[in-house]
Amino acid sequence: MDFFDIYRTPSENFILYGALISFCLFVICVLSAKLASGKNCYTKLNRAHMLIFVPYISACLFFAFSLGEINLSLLPVLAAGSFIYFTLHYVYLFAIVGLIKKSISVNLLADIAGLDRGEKPGVALSTFLACEKEKLAVIRLDRLNQMEILNMAEKKDDIYTITPRGRLIDRFGGIILKTWNLRRL
Repeated sequence: MDFFDIYRTPSENFILYGALISFCLFVICVLSAKLASGKNCYTKLNRAHMLIFVPYISACLFFAFSLGEINLSLLPVLAAGSFIYFTLHYVYLFAIVGLIKKSISVNLLADIAGLDRGEKPGVALSTFLACEKEKLAVIRLDRLNQMEILNMAEKKDDIYTITPRGRLIDRFGGIILKTWNLRRL
């Protein structure tokens, strides 16, 4: 058995390694086209993700067909490969980038580190916190805009209302918090 042949058939190996390779291709496309920046970045990322997923699945099926390995036992492997591909995007990439870009705590930590490095020499804590209020307003506005783009909220005359999709996501978040015995701040 070859080192890279982890599973029984070449098709199974192709599907599972293909998920990792396809995700790496997705990351390269995102970085080279700078899709993660700008307005509506979530939609651009999701669209690019699906545009790479379709050829990935097509290549998997073509490879299995060409080897005569198309059968029902391939379905769980296709499901696992799809799960890997989507998990890497939605659980890891989105979560990490979102945390680093939009987390108030991470932004506060970066600013404190900047103070320690002397980037803002002689800045009093009150001035530092006033700067943080401006940053919080920018973060808040960015999040509201993203909720509009993702159809979770609607804006009419500077008033935001929640959409049915937003209500569903809010309830789902509440269930998760309750399961872990946590509350919203």
